[in-house]
Amino acid sequence: MYGAGQFIRRCINLLLLPVMTRYLSPEDYGIIELYTTTIMLVVLIGTLGVDQGAGRLLYEREDLDYRRCVISSALLSTLALTSAVFGVGVFLLLFFDLPSLFGTPYLAWLALAALPCIGAIDYASRCLRWTLRPLAFNVINVGSATLQAVLAFVFVVGLKHGATGVLEALLISRILGAFGGLLAIRRLLAPCFDTRLVREMLRIGLPVLTTAVIIYAINAFDRYYLGLVAGRADIGMFGVGARLATTITFAASAMEMGFGPWAYETYSCDGGKTDKFAKVMQLYALALGLPMTLASLWAQEAVRVIVGPAFQEAWITVMPLCLGAYLNALATNLNIGPLLGKRTRVLTVVSLSGFLVNVVASIALVPFFGYVGAAWAIPCTHLVTLLLNYVMGQRVLAIQYDFVRLASVVALCTVIGGGGLALAAVSSWELRFACKIALTGIFVAVWMRLGGRDIVGRIGSRARLRLGPVTPQE
Repeated sequence: MYGAGQFIRRCINLLLLPVMTRYLSPEDYGIIELYTTTIMLVVLIGTLGVDQGAGRLLYEREDLDYRRCVISSALLSTLALTSAVFGVGVFLLLFFDLPSLFGTPYLAWLALAALPCIGAIDYASRCLRWTLRPLAFNVINVGSATLQAVLAFVFVVGLKHGATGVLEALLISRILGAFGGLLAIRRLLAPCFDTRLVREMLRIGLPVLTTAVIIYAINAFDRYYLGLVAGRADIGMFGVGARLATTITFAASAMEMGFGPWAYETYSCDGGKTDKFAKVMQLYALALGLPMTLASLWAQEAVRVIVGPAFQEAWITVMPLCLGAYLNALATNLNIGPLLGKRTRVLTVVSLSGFLVNVVASIALVPFFGYVGAAWAIPCTHLVTLLLNYVMGQRVLAIQYDFVRLASVVALCTVIGGGGLALAAVSSWELRFACKIALTGIFVAVWMRLGGRDIVGRIGSRARLRLGPVTPQE
């Protein structure tokens, strides 16, 4: 249910891509990428991991008053912290010049005003997920995304506001979304603020926050470095490729929405057993590998249909960005050991190592290959974090993963997905199309043999269960 809401929300954003790439230049799209990346990074840092700590503490006790106090204390802390960040931003804008990379001051004021609202709606969404209220969660998130899409269309296409219209739509939709989110969790709140609980949230959440910030900084660094070395147009091309690669993020988000609460609950109820996690990881790698491979293999054709003429060359970035998103999703799943063992400092070390790899790879590739080099720096980074998460996670909580089978799945997806890049050299589109059809058939056959048949069977069983028994008369 949570995954469905996230999927719809991201689909709405993806549906805007054909419009945005036809009414915005690569430079304008680059500005939007810079601001959206910066906003999310600032909100992430500004909350100091309080929301992450609250999610962990919420399951410590089943007492309703205790849970309300946890949620209320974390909400007040989140609002106070994001308001403080807003105040710092106002000071900086009033007394310091805005870097030319970020466009006009008006754009910066729009982004700054959205910060507290984004913090509020994000926290409200987490509360609805923690308390298993998927309908309200989906209404808030899908409603906010729909409103933003409609307003962006009006401001960009109708009123010709360009990049400014996108940020105006973001601000208005987040103000209304924050109001709706707080209204949805009002029954979960109580007149309570426990500083002891907040300190515990910070103790648990800060190491997780450090990890999350470093992971997010990996994506942010590519955009900032591209802007400095190659210009905003390259950021725009990179951003379009990243948006097209969100098919992997769709699938990953669908699982991550429920995986955390399920993992904590399963680990507690099963007395610390970990055998289920290995099976889930195998299915996860297979399920994510399917969209990753198909999106990578058919990227050139998809870009030709979806985006505007100025962004056609962005298809070259789709395969490496899809691969990077895939490896990152697997690495995120592998960090469940340190989370369950409350050894979150391990994740900080892993993420910092990945960030350093990203910096080195970007500096080596971007000056020579521009946005294509930035795209290939991403899978290099997440391959390192995946391997380190596996090795160091096993030391905290041993989970018997089938590493050979997992490696086989990743290798299959990488080789077949990379076929799209290799076939670009074929001048005849008929031959290229036939080769891609053949590669698709080979991939599906091997994927089914490696365990995809189990996934298909589970989906079919669930569908039959929902439909109920079929009688001969039916």
